[in-house]
Amino acid sequence: MDALAPTPETALDQGRVTAVAERLLNLGLAGSVLWWTGLSLQMATAWAPVHVAIAGLNLTVAVLLATRESEQRAAAWTDIGLCLPAVVSGGLALKLAADPTAWPLIAQMMFIIGSVGAVGSLLALGKSFSVMPGVRSIVETGPYALVRHPAYAAQFLMILACSIVVSGPWGIALAVASFATLAVRINVEERLLLKEPQYAAYAARVTSRFVPGLW
Repeated sequence: MDALAPTPETALDQGRVTAVAERLLNLGLAGSVLWWTGLSLQMATAWAPVHVAIAGLNLTVAVLLATRESEQRAAAWTDIGLCLPAVVSGGLALKLAADPTAWPLIAQMMFIIGSVGAVGSLLALGKSFSVMPGVRSIVETGPYALVRHPAYAAQFLMILACSIVVSGPWGIALAVASFATLAVRINVEERLLLKEPQYAAYAARVTSRFVPGLW
């Protein structure tokens, strides 16, 4: 039995293989984001500021996917499932909204401000960026010194812009449903992250999750 026990060298080799596989996966995800962005821009009959904002956000996501650090601890599959609606809510909102070239000025401005906030928040995360909940290095600077989830607040502002375009009861339903999915995702992530002493201390200092002084 002792002869079959893994040696330190074997464990090191396995760790290297895992790291290479993870890096290749991240590069593949980044490439798919870039491909989809290029395809969407090519299919657009006319460009609007919203198109440029989306392309900038997708480019940021692609770069961060390609350069992010390894996950220290992953969430359970059930928690990942709970977070999926929040992941797709932005894409659904854009799908329901009309062609961005026909958006009213207020909706375009809200979307652009939200996208700038999202890009800034994601860049502040840097190598700690993640699509699904998980534990990486804790970021406490930049917009994260004001609220604990600024990227989600920025995402919600972009969804609000889409809900203005949809208008009426469906627009209200879109905004309410999107906020609910983001609230679920925030609670799932908080439950995971609060197990880390550094994040618990950070949460005690930065008490707002979404909007300073409100929640």
